[in-house]
Amino acid sequence: MRRKKADVPTKALTPEDFFDLVHLPLKQELTSEDIRSIRRAVASSCKEFERLFQVPARTMEAYEQGRRKPDAATRALLIVIAKEPDAVKRALSPLPPWAL
Repeated sequence: MRRKKADVPTKALTPEDFFDLVHLPLKQELTSEDIRSIRRAVASSCKEFERLFQVPARTMEAYEQGRRKPDAATRALLIVIAKEPDAVKRALSPLPPWAL
């Protein structure tokens, strides 16, 4: 059934409205110890983790020290890194020159 023009919302969505529509929180919480364990399993330092996975070293330090908590997207990334670190490394590596 086709909507009538009067049925179509005229007000544009605000960023908050959009956030409410698409925000699906990741249910699995990660403690600072979990985050430290994930990082140590794949990198010897926060700087190396930054180089491999593009998460700033200072951000990782804040997560590991419990000063900040990762958002849902970062939690998802950390969980994928914990389960499939090589796949994430391949996905984030620069493209070879022949692929450009």
